[in-house]
Amino acid sequence: MTASFALLLGVGKLLIYLGQKFVTSNTQNAFINRLFDCDLCLGTWVYIGLALAFKVAIFQDVYGYIPLVSEVVTG
Repeated sequence: MTASFALLLGVGKLLIYLGQKFVTSNTQNAFINRLFDCDLCLGTWVYIGLALAFKVAIFQDVYGYIPLVSEVVTG
């Protein structure tokens, strides 16, 4: 779990950085610009998506796996 979680954090940080660098300069939509300007807002959605993709569940040992709830908590 540690290696996959470290990979999740690294890829997530890279996606947040690249999203903030390139997406805001190329879009005219105010909602998208506000979403990508906020680190916390963008990070929430990026890490939820990555938790779904990597199937990482932080509380799997304690509570078991609950679909979607586990990914939202991880994100």
